[in-house]
Order: sequence, then structure tokens, then C-alpha cells
Amino acid sequence: MELSDEFPLSPLLLAVAEQRLEDVVEYLARGDDPNEGTPCSPLSLAVKVGNLALVRCLIEGGACPSSAGAQQLCPLHLAASCGWTEVAQYLVESANVDLNPRNAAGCTPLYQAVQHGHFECSTYLVATGADIEARTRSGASPLYIAADRGNLELVKMLLEAGAEFDVRTDVDMTAFLVAAFNGRLEVLQYFLSCKDKVNLEQCGPSGGTALYMAAQEGHMEAAECLLKHGALVDARSEGGLTPSLIAAMQGHARVVALLLQKCGEADISSDKGTTLATMAAQHGQVSVLQVLVDLRGAKPLEVPRADGVTALSLAKKGRHKEAAAFIERSIAAQKELEMLAWEASLPELLQDLSPEKPKKAKRPKKAKAPKEAEPRLSEKSSEALPGSQQRRLPQIASPRLCSPRAPFVSTPCGVKTPKMLWPPTPQSPGFVNVEWISEPWNPGTVMPPVPMFFACVPVCG
Repeated sequence: MELSDEFPLSPLLLAVAEQRLEDVVEYLARGDDPNEGTPCSPLSLAVKVGNLALVRCLIEGGACPSSAGAQQLCPLHLAASCGWTEVAQYLVESANVDLNPRNAAGCTPLYQAVQHGHFECSTYLVATGADIEARTRSGASPLYIAADRGNLELVKMLLEAGAEFDVRTDVDMTAFLVAAFNGRLEVLQYFLSCKDKVNLEQCGPSGGTALYMAAQEGHMEAAECLLKHGALVDARSEGGLTPSLIAAMQGHARVVALLLQKCGEADISSDKGTTLATMAAQHGQVSVLQVLVDLRGAKPLEVPRADGVTALSLAKKGRHKEAAAFIERSIAAQKELEMLAWEASLPELLQDLSPEKPKKAKRPKKAKAPKEAEPRLSEKSSEALPGSQQRRLPQIASPRLCSPRAPFVSTPCGVKTPKMLWPPTPQSPGFVNVEWISEPWNPGTVMPPVPMFFACVPVCG
């Protein structure tokens, strides 16, 4: 064993360090002090090396078995922390030392044996009557430190001995929470098997559950185990963060993917409106952004926070160039895919907007009655007929359209002077009512006088 040169070593202390039992007996016989006041006494040094013969010799030679050295460590503390079960047994049974002395941090020998993973020594101290609920100055119990170190054997032994399960430390942690925080899968599974003892939704510092703590530290297997046993994926801390949000903040992409698959399509945001995309962009976590795009597309990257700030602006503000470039590429690719999909669906859309008109059934044509042939009369022959049988020719308007500027209209009966009625009537918008006035009849013609009538002609000009 190497000793420091800061303090001068007496012959007795040097003999103990080199484990020369005969010289130790000789030095004690000549009257050397076994309790000399160095930072490390001969008895403490003998306990550290685990030499039971030297320990027995020194105690029988006058060494105090319960004297505390540096940091108030007594010989039983040293034996327990080093795992020397025989030495501890001798000190307890032969030297009658106290089973629960405390060092400067408030740790008992049992706590130190558990802390260093010495199962045999811990079992002996528990069987001898050591206090299994003795807590350190920070409030940690032996069960808490066993769960913290992931020692399943010691956890089982302490629980079977009656250790309390939900004892909280000064930082509001329990053995179950610290196992999740450190990812101690075996211990966590054992705790979960004790369904009558464990509370899945118990909260630690800042209101975080066991799943929240496992996600925060990126312990994938621990998170899967908790989810299988029914841990709430949307439980929030005092700050309003969910397990997936804290995992996105820390950049644990695999845990984020696991939690996204568990919560389905539900929107994930904090009480202040922070989304997964904005959280990952704010901290420059490109791997989390990639997982988000793979599982849900680029649409979540465009959703702003409650205050209107987008993921892209947060990435640029934090000078996360890689994250900003990834967001821009993903959004552009998403828009291109949407445009291609819209173009592909355009024919079907147009077909839906203009449905085919139903064909009308053809009506049967009515048979026309044969027209009676009318004799054609010449101008001379019509003069010989009586007045009642004379055929009146219809008055035909000139091909020239009438307008307010036209002073007259030619007809087969002669020149007719129109009387213009202006403006047009509402019943015939765009038309002018014309009152046709007949001129005096010339007896030399075969046509009778044209009667006065009203006609409508379209307006032009």
C-alpha cells in the first residue's frame, strides 16, 4: 500500500502498511502508541488492507476500535466500504462497535457497503441489525443508493428486509425515480413487478415522472419498459413539458421516435405552445427534425409556436445553420410533392366539377298537314277579283335597320314615314317603337291602302 510522504511515518505505521505482523507485535510490546494522531491511524490502515490478524493485534494492543479518523470514518466504515466482511464481523462481535456510526456526510457502514456494491457485507450488517432506513444528510437511504447504482441483488435484499419503497430524498427523488433517471433497466423492471408498491405517475423534481426522466437522459430501453406498463406519454412537468419535448430538447432522436409512435397523430406542444419542431430547431437538434419529417412529413416544421415564431426563424436566430438548411429543404420538398399530387388529381377534379348532362329523350315528330295550294294571282288578275277576295300582301320592312336618325323606311307599298317613340320601353330594351303611318293610296296600283299598324324594329346607329 502506498502512503503519502506529507506526514512522517512511525515505525509502527510503516510496519502495518507493509503488513509485517511480527514487527507490529514488537513495536506494541516496547510501548509504541497504537492510536498515534496521524490522518490515518495504524488500525484504520490495517482495516483498509483487510488484514484481520493485524486488526486483532492492534485492538488487543490498545487501539480504539471506534476511533474516527479523517472525515469521521471509523474502522467499521472502512471495513464496509472495502467489503471486508470478516473484519466487520470481528469489529461488531468482538470489539462491540456501534453498527450505525455516521461519517461527515451522514453515511452509515451499511450505506457505504451498499454504495460500493458489497452484497455479502451488506447482508451481514442487515442481519446483525443495522438500520436499513438510516438516511444521509441529503436524505438518501440504502435502498435509494442501491437503485441508483443498479444493484438488483441489493435492492431485492433490502426490500425483503422491509426497506420503505417511496422514501424521498431532499431533492424529491425516490428509488423508483432514480432507477429511471439512470436507466437501470433490471431494477426498474423489478420495481414494476411490485405493482402494489410502485406508482407510475409519481413525480420528482420539477414535476417530472419516471418516463419524463428516462426520456430526458435518453434511456431508450427504460422508456420502452415504462410505456409497456402504462406510463402516460403526455404527462407534463411543472414547466409544461412532455417526455417527448424534453427528449427533443436533449437531442434523443430514438426516444422521440418511440414516443411519437406511441402517441399517434396527437399534437404535442407545451403549455406555452412550443412544438416538437420549434423545440428541436431552437436547440439545433437536426436528428430530431429528421425523425419528425420521417414520421409526420414536413408540415409540422411550418407550424409556429403560440407566439407566432416558426422553427426556421428559431434555427436562424440560434445560428444553427445546419438545422435551418434542413428545414428549408424539407419544406421545399414537401411543397413540390403537394404540387405533383395536385397535378395528378386535376383530371378527376375537373370531371367532378362538370358532370355529364343527361340526354333528353327525342320527341316524336308531328305529321304536318298538307298545305292547300293557293292560286297565284298576277297584278292584273287580282284587279278583277272582288274586294273581299283580294289577297292582302304583308307589309315587309326594309332590310335597312331603323334608328332614331332614319327619316323614312321603304316598303313594298311605298314610302312610309316613321313616327319614332323614344326612349325604348322596359318591355323591349334596346328597341324603338315605331308607329307606321300609311301614305295616300295610288289607284293605279293593285295593292290596297296599307292599314295603320305598330311595329318594333331594332335600334342601330
